[in-house]
Amino acid sequence: FPSHDKVGIYCRISDDRDGSEAGVDRQEALCREFVKEKKWSLVQVYSDNDISASKGKIRPAHKQLLEDLTSGYINTIVVWQIDRLYRRPIELESLLELMKTHPNIHVVATAGHDLRLDTSDGQTMARVLVALAKRETDMLSQRITAKHLELAKAGLPHGGARAFGYDKGQMSINKEEAKIIKKMVKLFLAIKSSSAVVRWLHEENIKTAQGNLWTRKTVTDIMSNPRIGVS
Repeated sequence: FPSHDKVGIYCRISDDRDGSEAGVDRQEALCREFVKEKKWSLVQVYSDNDISASKGKIRPAHKQLLEDLTSGYINTIVVWQIDRLYRRPIELESLLELMKTHPNIHVVATAGHDLRLDTSDGQTMARVLVALAKRETDMLSQRITAKHLELAKAGLPHGGARAFGYDKGQMSINKEEAKIIKKMVKLFLAIKSSSAVVRWLHEENIKTAQGNLWTRKTVTDIMSNPRIGVS
């Protein structure tokens, strides 16, 4: 690659439950270090946090990345691993189609498979890998669905981290946390601002069930959880 390439770093993490963005930050740091070592020109960082690529969700940063590649604003994508960029065959094919009309586009992964998508062999390997990834995602989804159905029929929770408002085991209500949730909802209904709820929780030094600071996302997740009934 020429030293004057216009680089865009792309970062993505599927699940960021506490909203800390630590995963995308780590990816960005590794990619920045790689770009610096290559002495390339970093133009922009694109980041999709807490968005799964395998479920077909809209990824705003990914959409902007493709637009900037099309316009020539950038011509090189640097990712930590190639599956951060695409997880579905349709996404790979869209990128390959773009590369037909923009042959100066390059994709570089700092870890894992670093495929030459501008070559026939590289494209073939990429298609094989993304098909295998799709198959693994589908099989995992089937296993998880079957397990959740089994637990639901038994009247048991599906596991995971303890939810705020419930004791360990997720079957009995934590009375103190239940009171906090009621205050959160009342404050939100009065002010219509999740940010105000976050500020109140910080002022009261109230942490999430995992001991983290609250964010607008974690607040919204709690108040919209169907298991949380406020009366």
